[in-house]
Amino acid sequence: MGDLSLSETITRAVAVQYNSFPYPNYPLLGKPLWQDGYMASSFFVGNLLAGVRKLVPAINVAGEEKNILLGGCGDTQPYILRKLEPSSFKLSCVDLSRKNLWRAKFRLFPFARNIQFLANDLLSFAQRCKTRFDHIDLFGVLHHLADCEQTLSALVSCLKPGGTMRVMVYNTHGRDWIHQIQSVFRLMDFSPMNRGDLNDARALLWLLARHMPEYKRKLNSVGRHTLDNWARLVDTFFHAREIRKTIPEWFQTLQTSGLVPFALWDRYGELDDLVNPLWVLPSATVLEEKAVNGSFRGNLE
Repeated sequence: MGDLSLSETITRAVAVQYNSFPYPNYPLLGKPLWQDGYMASSFFVGNLLAGVRKLVPAINVAGEEKNILLGGCGDTQPYILRKLEPSSFKLSCVDLSRKNLWRAKFRLFPFARNIQFLANDLLSFAQRCKTRFDHIDLFGVLHHLADCEQTLSALVSCLKPGGTMRVMVYNTHGRDWIHQIQSVFRLMDFSPMNRGDLNDARALLWLLARHMPEYKRKLNSVGRHTLDNWARLVDTFFHAREIRKTIPEWFQTLQTSGLVPFALWDRYGELDDLVNPLWVLPSATVLEEKAVNGSFRGNLE
C-alpha cells in the first residue's frame, strides 16, 4: 500500500483522538439538557431566516419529507436533536468515531426512531450522499477537518433549495491563550495518549490558575469540567487538528462554498453595543476588530 496522503493522515489522527476520547463524554446515564440546544433546531434557524430575510426556508415547505444532517455529531447531539425535531424528521448522524456513535446510540435507546448513524468522514459522505437535506448542523466541526473548504462545498451541494445550516467555528483570536498553552505542551513532548502526561498537563494548568490571575480567569471561562474531563481536556489543549483562520477568512470560506451568512449568535453578550446580530449580521471587519482588541472572544456561531 502507498503512503497516506496528508488529508488521510489528518483525518485518521482526528478519528484516533475521538475513538480514544469520545466527545463530550458526559455520563452515559445522564440526561443532557436538550432544552438548551434549541439553537440547533431546524425550526429555530428556519424561522430566523424567514423573519430576517423574508424567505421560505426548506424546513417550512409543507408536504415534503424532512431530512436533517448532524455532521460530526459526537456522542450527545443526536439525543438533543431527536428531542427537538419532530419524530417524523429523519436524522442522519455522521461521525469519524465509532465510539462516539456507539455512545450516541446508547443514549437514544430505545427511542432511536427515524435516525441513522454513519461512521464516515464528512467529505466522503457528502460526495456519495444522494439525500438532500433541509438543514445541516455543523457545530465545532469545520476547523477540525483536513480540507474544510472542499468539505463545506460538498455539504452545501447536499442542501435543498432554501436549505439552512448552523455552523460554529473558532474565533482564533479568542484562543490565543489556548494556543500558547498548546505550544508549551508540545515543547514538553506531552502526548494525549499518555495518561501520565495528561495528569501532568492538568497539574500545570492548575498551577497557572493558582499563580496567575489572568490564567485563572481564562481557565474559569472554559469551566472546571474541562480540566476534570479527559475528553474535553484533550479537545481543548491537544487536538489533532485545528485550522486557524481570521474572521474575514471564515466569512470568505462560507461565501465561497455558496452559503449566505445571515445571523450570528452572541452567546456571551459581547456585542450589545451593536444591533442584535441575530437580526443584523455584523460585518467581518467589525467582528475582526473586536476580536483583535479583545472585546469579542466568543466563537463564530
